[in-house]
Amino acid sequence: MREVKIFDTTLRDGAQTPGIAWTPKQKFEIGHLIDSLGVDTIEFGFPRANPADIELGKRLVSSGIKAELCALAMPSKKDVDLVLQSGAKRINFFVSCSKIQSSAMGQATPLRGAKATIDAVKYAREKGLNIEVTMMDAVRAEKGFLKIFARHLEKVGAQMLTLSDTVGTLDAFKTRQLFREISKAVKIPLSAHAHNDRGQATAISLAAVRGGARQVHVAVAGLGDKAGNAALDEIVLNLRDQLGIKTNVRMGALGKTTEKLARIGKFTIAPNKAFIGIRARSHSSALHIRAPQGFEAISPESIGLKRETLYGQGTDATVVGMLGNKLHENLTPAEAKTLAARLKRIGNRGIVVNETQAKGFLKNRLKRMRR
Repeated sequence: MREVKIFDTTLRDGAQTPGIAWTPKQKFEIGHLIDSLGVDTIEFGFPRANPADIELGKRLVSSGIKAELCALAMPSKKDVDLVLQSGAKRINFFVSCSKIQSSAMGQATPLRGAKATIDAVKYAREKGLNIEVTMMDAVRAEKGFLKIFARHLEKVGAQMLTLSDTVGTLDAFKTRQLFREISKAVKIPLSAHAHNDRGQATAISLAAVRGGARQVHVAVAGLGDKAGNAALDEIVLNLRDQLGIKTNVRMGALGKTTEKLARIGKFTIAPNKAFIGIRARSHSSALHIRAPQGFEAISPESIGLKRETLYGQGTDATVVGMLGNKLHENLTPAEAKTLAARLKRIGNRGIVVNETQAKGFLKNRLKRMRR
């Protein structure tokens, strides 16, 4: 079975989520929790932008973190030296490759950034670093330029090339085609970095893998700048279930660890978030409650979470009977029908009842009905 590496950028790109400002202590704890999941690489920061990331890197290294630690860098000797100070063994240079983005960043052409990157890669190799180059906005760059640049990067020692879809420009079909073309131009592995600006980060990342990518950049719960990055849970679960590709991530710990990360990082997991959001594992329709496995992409328990059952408009007598069994109460058909009707009336008043509340309701109503 083919294996794809998982590059987690929660501490770097995820930390750019609007409204998030993690302390060094929070970042250290988050780093170790992410490491416990078994990701291959953790991008812990950007030393040039935040000197505190140098100390964070040192602490993570000395604490025995298992994942390979990587720091983001601009293509310069200064940045290489800062990464070396952090103790990281891997550097991720970023360089704009499209004319539209280069112009917006004040660069005359992508060629200038390419030349600086080639020189920086040479220096980083001399210093013994593992080298990844993220080709920003690669999907809007000229393919001829990308191929030539990629060949030069391979020649001077880059070990991984990341094609970035910075604003979610491509669809899955065009993404697969792009990765196939670039993978024919170079022998070094390709990686995907997709943003969710158009709601397609997961689809784009999976398409990149279909096109030959051997690494995917992710962030916990889809955190990140603007609409966020490809979500860790969505990538590893869909790689496994849809593409039959394994990763080193511990699936059974995915849900609970993400919830713990949200508490430490003080961010909210969107209720409708695929797989780990509360709505993704909740059922309120009677049909769904009776046969949940027929309406779930995965079992919540398989990633360490619990299924939630809600009662109200969709409740029927069979569902009430199932609830009674949990309380060791054998309801008569008449009792179940009466209680279901009562729960429907509550639902029609705009009230949603969870299982704990429904159990309390059932106990109280049964006492009255059986007097």
